[in-house]
Amino acid sequence: MRAELGLALVGAETYLDAKLATDAVLKQHADDPVIANALFVPMMLADLAGQLMVYTYEAGKPEPKRKPVQLSLGGAQPDDAFLHLPWEEALEEFRARGLVSDDELSTLLKDTAEQAGEARELLLQHVQERVYELLDTAIEDGQTFGEFKAELEAEAPGLGISTEDSAYLQNVFRTNLMSAYGAGRNRALNDPDVIEAVPYRQIRTAGDARVRDGEDGHEDHQQLDGLVFRADGPLKNLTTPLGFQCRCGIIGLSEWDGDVITELPPNSVAPGFGGI
Repeated sequence: MRAELGLALVGAETYLDAKLATDAVLKQHADDPVIANALFVPMMLADLAGQLMVYTYEAGKPEPKRKPVQLSLGGAQPDDAFLHLPWEEALEEFRARGLVSDDELSTLLKDTAEQAGEARELLLQHVQERVYELLDTAIEDGQTFGEFKAELEAEAPGLGISTEDSAYLQNVFRTNLMSAYGAGRNRALNDPDVIEAVPYRQIRTAGDARVRDGEDGHEDHQQLDGLVFRADGPLKNLTTPLGFQCRCGIIGLSEWDGDVITELPPNSVAPGFGGI
């Protein structure tokens, strides 16, 4: 897509032609399954892994006759770790554990496919807006279109979708991946049997220097570390991530004798995140 976009821009004769060419290229990719599947499969695996982590390791109810699965999201893992399995094998491994009905799994597959499609649409919208921004800046700077094309051929513009400039793609991928993992964990944590076994929830940050502290306009996640709420209370639907590329998590606790919160501190969750 990036190559086609570059050719379309270089082949245009005017700024208006460049915008029309951009629209045409992105329209061709509006239903591209490759882009959506690049998000769908990892998102689906992350959701299933989130559920397995809760059921297998936190709720204390490993399934009989099946060994626990290795689920670490980072670091060295054995070749048969769940997140290393081919897509079909991973889906069958999850289905074999009988944690959800076939109808529930079908609904999850459909919902995740829709979310991946929406993420693709947002990605294409970002690319379009970025190209328009570059073109408008060139106009404001008084460049002729020929000068703009010469710069374009010498050095591709930063669209956030190349190996040299991948910030936007990384943000899209990581945020959607962690959203899917958090959604899977939340789905399992809200299972009535799990709530009975682990009736409390605790928020935990990554515990390093990168945890957000409210500076530079970001939300403050440091204040959330260790806070506990009831699984059946007002915050029962809280799910991570709590912002773009957030690394916080929510775990289940079987017992807790400290303070329990019923609402989150101010400036702790970015708009559109958290599930509540």
